[in-house]
Amino acid sequence: MLERVLRDLVGVMTTGPSGASTVLAAPLVAFDKLLGAIYLESDGPDQPYDEGRLRLLMSIASVAATALAHEQHAEALADENGRLRRSSISITT
Repeated sequence: MLERVLRDLVGVMTTGPSGASTVLAAPLVAFDKLLGAIYLESDGPDQPYDEGRLRLLMSIASVAATALAHEQHAEALADENGRLRRSSISITT
């Protein structure tokens, strides 16, 4: 199931045998780049997931992926800034 989420970039909901558990999975995609996935499994048949929860998970995954991509970009910029500062210091000394 997770392979399908990562390959096709779609949210998926499955139900175990006899409705024993429900699983939701959604891709983390930002700026056309796959960053990972969110995987949720219900504890039992008394609170199964439904299509509404899958849609909610897809929305949360979209926001989380965008935030994660921005954080990764900020970290890369900070690393590059540090590299340029070190390079500048070695040139001026």
